[in-house]
Amino acid sequence: MPPTQPQPTGTTLDASRIVAGLLDAHEPVTFAPRGPSMHPVLRDGDLVHIEPTGAAGVYTGAIVLVRYKGRLVLHRVVALREQGSMVELAGDAAVEDVQRVPASDVLGKVIWRQRNQVRRRLDTPWARWLGMVWHKLRPIRKPWFHVRRARPHDHPSGP
Repeated sequence: MPPTQPQPTGTTLDASRIVAGLLDAHEPVTFAPRGPSMHPVLRDGDLVHIEPTGAAGVYTGAIVLVRYKGRLVLHRVVALREQGSMVELAGDAAVEDVQRVPASDVLGKVIWRQRNQVRRRLDTPWARWLGMVWHKLRPIRKPWFHVRRARPHDHPSGP
């Protein structure tokens, strides 16, 4: 009989269910998110602490964890629409996309992130203001991003 191939365990899906379940039960959660969408504020390897919140706890500039298209996503609130019933979100690294989700899909807001044993509050007015400035600079960042990506690299990429 041929050896069987290992099957994917769905650990990301399982972790997402655990995080969502804890926040739905009004329990705070700390975990290490992955992906580049919130760079430079959040990077792979950072820890984030999220407090559960309802639609009333959502405000412009906050980084929130939401259910979006069957996944959990950490993005910044860039606008509240329709008397706060809809939330517009964008990743800090994004130069174009903005997603709209119902405020009821917001699970919690990021309170702090830890990088290299140093914690930084991300829920302060100053941190929210800086995040919104970064978002508003998107028209300037977009051409710069394309020019930067078009440059030849000093070293080859790859493993």
